[in-house]
Amino acid sequence: MDKKIISIDKDLEDLVPTYLETRKKELVKLKELLNQNAAAEIAAIAHKLAGNAGGYGFQELTDIGRRLESAGKASDKSLMTKEIENIAQYLDSVEVKFV
Repeated sequence: MDKKIISIDKDLEDLVPTYLETRKKELVKLKELLNQNAAAEIAAIAHKLAGNAGGYGFQELTDIGRRLESAGKASDKSLMTKEIENIAQYLDSVEVKFV
């Protein structure tokens, strides 16, 4: 898998590793919620993700969060599954460069 190199302001260097680690834990929760067909809870988590990822420089994660929120609101399990997998792939491939 190709790495996604994201340039982020050096001022966020202390915060970004914790932010990404929290998203990985959140991913586990999203998968659990998907298995429980808890679309509303998935949409709520996705809404927060869409709102905070861009502030850390992860615009693609914001976009995924928006799509996941819409899928959750529509209770579209197929699309929720796809977007949760997109989060997993993103987190596995992202590499941060502080500038």
